[in-house]
Amino acid sequence: DIGPFGQPGLEAVVREINNSSTPAGDKDYLIGALGQFHGPEFVPTFRQLLHHHNRIVVRLAAEAIAHGAKAGDEALLNEMLRDKNSDLRWNALRGIETHLWGNQYVPLFIHSLQSDPDGGNRALAAHVLGEKKVMSARTALQAALKDGDGFVRSAAQGAINTLDGKY
Repeated sequence: DIGPFGQPGLEAVVREINNSSTPAGDKDYLIGALGQFHGPEFVPTFRQLLHHHNRIVVRLAAEAIAHGAKAGDEALLNEMLRDKNSDLRWNALRGIETHLWGNQYVPLFIHSLQSDPDGGNRALAAHVLGEKKVMSARTALQAALKDGDGFVRSAAQGAINTLDGKY
């Protein structure tokens, strides 16, 4: 576990990941080690990794940001929600749901349900709207029952059932 090494440890890991002379096997190990760093103090470093050339690094950075989200990170999460990378959008939704939820985020989740190109993100938005019992989302959830993705339709039906008190 290298997480206790804090910010200097994370910076050392990132330096070696970006070092062209680091052997591929070592890079794979170091990329996996990124998942050991969690907490708001690491968010600035992970933010820099959101557009790394390695998709796994990007995914782990997004997960770390979502895991450590706190008040004040709203601009970063909104930026992630607008990104073309579906992993970033999914993790932004999870970060908001888990750490920052409030009625001010309902429009973001309804927008994701209605327009995110990724079915997994639309399904997550539907699930959260039901789990948080957002009655104002009923119309959007009913429309999602006609979504082309069966997972989204199922999540929307589950959310409506929750709103109706069936779960």
